[in-house]
Amino acid sequence: MNAWPVKWTISDLEPMSNKLLIENLEWAYNYFQ
Repeated sequence: MNAWPVKWTISDLEPMSNKLLIENLEWAYNYFQ
């Protein structure tokens, strides 16, 4: 309940490589059921 994003990061994008782009989203919250 009452969750909000506190941090968003994206991995480096290299156009000539076959690596995946990874996003990380960190949340803060009051409580979890």
